[in-house]
Amino acid sequence: MRVPKRVGMASSSGKMTDDHLQNLRQLHTTISGNLVPSTVLGYLYQEYVINDKEMEEIKKLSNTSEVEAAELLLKTLKGKNDKAFGIFCDSLCNAGLQWLSDELKKQPSKKKHFISNSNLRPSQHLLQWAFRRISITLAIFFKKHIRLRKLYVRYFMAMKRFYLKEQ
Repeated sequence: MRVPKRVGMASSSGKMTDDHLQNLRQLHTTISGNLVPSTVLGYLYQEYVINDKEMEEIKKLSNTSEVEAAELLLKTLKGKNDKAFGIFCDSLCNAGLQWLSDELKKQPSKKKHFISNSNLRPSQHLLQWAFRRISITLAIFFKKHIRLRKLYVRYFMAMKRFYLKEQ
């Protein structure tokens, strides 16, 4: 029996919308810090989001650095279409990262900076600025220390949710 050939997204017919690209950009560090690429590669390949060559490149890179492999996966995904974005979100859910999928599906923030909410007191602005500055500095440090980075990202996100809940 002949299997019908599917027009794959690996060839990327069409472009991803600006909103989806902006969401991927805004959550780049969070995704690359929490995603283990091997948990989503099979599903993305099965659904024709990535081709053989892209899958092999990402697998090869994940043997040395999961963060760099996740960054390559994101770079590859940005060249795909909107259907690929939806399938990527589904693969995150399948990998146990439902919260990350939900964050990606939200409307992108139009804010240019983390500190732009005028309803905050000056001390809260300073605290938000400090969180942002610390996260940037530590992201640079943790790029070489992958295991510590994963722990830090989970801790930082929990602290951020706790702090925002208190407001």
